[in-house]
Amino acid sequence: MFKPPIHSARANATARLSQRRGFGRRLLKAVSLAALLSAALPITAARAGVPSLSNLFVFGDSLSDSGNAGPLTGFAYTPAPYVGNRASNGPVAVEYLWQTFNPGNNSFKPSLVGGTGATNYSIIGATTGLKNNLQVSTPPSALNAIFADKGSNWQLNQFKTAYPTSSSFNPETSLFLLWLFPNDVFYCLNTLTNATSGACLSVGTSAGADSTATNLP
Repeated sequence: MFKPPIHSARANATARLSQRRGFGRRLLKAVSLAALLSAALPITAARAGVPSLSNLFVFGDSLSDSGNAGPLTGFAYTPAPYVGNRASNGPVAVEYLWQTFNPGNNSFKPSLVGGTGATNYSIIGATTGLKNNLQVSTPPSALNAIFADKGSNWQLNQFKTAYPTSSSFNPETSLFLLWLFPNDVFYCLNTLTNATSGACLSVGTSAGADSTATNLP
């Protein structure tokens, strides 16, 4: 039986090892390039549709509420360790989104605070319709009455009062963000009824502004 010379086997092994090392180096470069691109994409993608952001209109629940619970409750809710009357121990996602476009600009704030930039209509416990889960929370408390019917419909009415026509803001530099639904499930579990009334939050799109709807966490 023919046996290849030992030096040929070693040469082949050395060649295969060299090929593997070359592939490894190419793979490392590809991964490094992908990492750099992925790090750059979020801001690039965000700015692609909206080159600048003068208004951020947000309709949502505790995931987006940056402090509307404060004015409603005499700034007694939410309790520690939450801060700023949020259901969070720091800024919520939409606040970071605003800062992405407007670094150091703190004008974006809860709608009930009032003033310029008070365009975050989100409220803790809001459903996609008329109701708010905190109005049926157990055990019953003063929060039940305070948050009664503070759903997305309440938020939409607030927006329509503040901005009666699309000429009240610049659609080209405005973004509408909707982030709702979990409280519909919680409300249904608490009441065994359907919380969704089908309130329409399409005013931003019909006005020609950009809009986005996020998925659940």
